[in-house]
Amino acid sequence: MNQSDLNTLLNICKKRIDDGKNYDDIKSKNHPDVFVQIENELEAYKSKKTPKSINFWQIKASMRAWEKNDPDEFINHTNEGNEFKQEKVSHGLKNNIDDIVFYYNGATHTTAKYPTVGIYLICKIISEADHNGDIKLKVIKNLKDNPFVLEETEFSELEKKINALGINGKNYKFLDSENPQALYDLAINS
Repeated sequence: MNQSDLNTLLNICKKRIDDGKNYDDIKSKNHPDVFVQIENELEAYKSKKTPKSINFWQIKASMRAWEKNDPDEFINHTNEGNEFKQEKVSHGLKNNIDDIVFYYNGATHTTAKYPTVGIYLICKIISEADHNGDIKLKVIKNLKDNPFVLEETEFSELEKKINALGINGKNYKFLDSENPQALYDLAINS
């Protein structure tokens, strides 16, 4: 294999690393002596890559909208593992694949059917924004029947802080100092 072919093979493997995929199938298709020539460079490339930090978001969602029984409303697609589209107007997020989103029903959006102020869905962003700015999410946990109530946890002050932001708190990105991983762990295990 000439140097040009080795460089092509190296670049293909680097692309796989960038995409979070392995290159075992490429490795198995090539003679071991060939792959040894680029293995050290691939290992060095992998070690330079730092994993993307996951952000945690809270989106205030209106239960009134959830009750409409509109097939396009995400409440109709909330079984764990289901995917749904969130319109740009409702999220304002982009470049956030793998981030976690808590769908939160605030006090001004409760209804007779959904009287609880709390987290109803935990989702993961699974796509970049499309040409309309819409993103796709996957439901990790459905808490619709037993919402996670922040005011009953050590996160009650955080809930007050976010609610005090009014419309500016509609899409809230948690700060690392607010310990969103602990909130996620509590909610996912509730």
